[in-house]
Amino acid sequence: MKRKINLQLFADGGAGAGASASTGADSTGSEGSGAATGVLGDSPVSQKGEDLSDVVYGVSNNQDVANPTDVKTTKDITPAERQKAFDEMIKKGGEYAEEFNKRTQSIIDKRFKETKGLQEQLAGQQSIMETLAAKYGVDASDLQALTKAIDADNSMWEEAAYKEGLSVEAYKQKLALEQENARLKAAQEEAQAQQGANQIYAQWVQESENLVAKYGLQNFNFQAEMENPEFTQLLGSGISFESAYKTIHFDEMVNGAMAQTAQSVSKAMVNNIQSRASRPAENGTQSASSKVFKTDPNKLTDRDVDEVIKRVARGAEISFG
Repeated sequence: MKRKINLQLFADGGAGAGASASTGADSTGSEGSGAATGVLGDSPVSQKGEDLSDVVYGVSNNQDVANPTDVKTTKDITPAERQKAFDEMIKKGGEYAEEFNKRTQSIIDKRFKETKGLQEQLAGQQSIMETLAAKYGVDASDLQALTKAIDADNSMWEEAAYKEGLSVEAYKQKLALEQENARLKAAQEEAQAQQGANQIYAQWVQESENLVAKYGLQNFNFQAEMENPEFTQLLGSGISFESAYKTIHFDEMVNGAMAQTAQSVSKAMVNNIQSRASRPAENGTQSASSKVFKTDPNKLTDRDVDEVIKRVARGAEISFG
């Protein structure tokens, strides 16, 4: 049975409009059929006015049918359980072992490159220091003694002072003042740049929080994203945080929203005959509860499937088998 799913949920501006002409079969506790919209919107009310907020999908061994709102989400997972699951995914042979190793190696290579550059720069400076130390007869590792020897060597300043029409001492004072002004200007520019960077960073943090709230990204890791060079390059080019994230993780967002539901539906379809055989006959008595329970995946309408996908994307665990 083919169903059309509108993926505009993950586009800029929210869910887009779309429709597929399909007749929905009625499910347990509800009657009626209608054309499915196929829209993954934020509201549980379909375009034909059907309110799905009171519909409970799937069954759970750990959930009492009389209390369908007690659904365990990823928020209920303890830090220890989350850490264990993470270790299982990144260990050798784990689901994300290869990706984790690539990311770790990328970080190591970047740090090594930076360290190597600093070492080469220090080596060049050391060569200059040793030359000057040899000229003045001081230890190259004694920076204070070397600085004092250079300042006391008037022969270094005589020609430059003469061109300026100043004495050596006056020229030294002028040079020291210019150097101090340059340091103050550099410090001021650095402070302004840091302030600007802090404002941009704060904006990214706020946008990331809005992104998590909008799409229910339970496993979002801000620091990991900021260490991704492709992601930061997009941000640096002026793209918004949300657009950059969707550019990098679009497939993950779509697959993550549908994977659990697709797996549950597939499993339920395999054992559908056995489950029907073991299910007691309907007695026609309507439950006093306002909740509607839909446990048979074969009786879900397109609107039901859209609603299930949306709830899974927000962290709900829904199983039909």
